[in-house]
Amino acid sequence: MWRRRLIIKASLSTNIATGLVSCSQGIGQSIREDIAIMFGQFHLQKATLGAKVLRLSKEKGWLIPPPQLAIQYWIVSCNRSHNGLFDKEI
Repeated sequence: MWRRRLIIKASLSTNIATGLVSCSQGIGQSIREDIAIMFGQFHLQKATLGAKVLRLSKEKGWLIPPPQLAIQYWIVSCNRSHNGLFDKEI
């Protein structure tokens, strides 16, 4: 049952991402301001839905974010292994 939920979540996320890209293209290609505003409203609705799906995924345990400490350790180790190419610290 949980695999089906993950497949549905992945499909929904892909649909939202595709919709965001399509709305952005519509905004960029429209020559009428009212049409651009309409695509902007659609974009806002898709972005809001995407944020809700992300929050729900974290609450249900479908998406587990990595710990912040591990990310900072990875950045420091990459900085050391690349001989100072990434001198700027986060």
